[in-house]
Amino acid sequence: MESLIKSAGDQNFSALITVVISDNELAPGIDLAKNYNVPVEIFDKKKFDKSQFESNAQRVLLNYKIRNNMFGRIYANIIQKLYK
Repeated sequence: MESLIKSAGDQNFSALITVVISDNELAPGIDLAKNYNVPVEIFDKKKFDKSQFESNAQRVLLNYKIRNNMFGRIYANIIQKLYK
């Protein structure tokens, strides 16, 4: 994640790290994102069912105006892995 965040600062890199969404408040990437001033949203999957987690994450993505189809496919794969 750190490489992506650092690369996103380069004008030649075609991605922007806008927000980090996690289901684990203890994930190492949380502190890393915060150190780079990347907003973090945490939704504990133990407190939400799959549908609620997806709704919350989608709300965050829309708030940050993230609507890229490629990200949508990646996001769908992440959700499937989290809730197997």
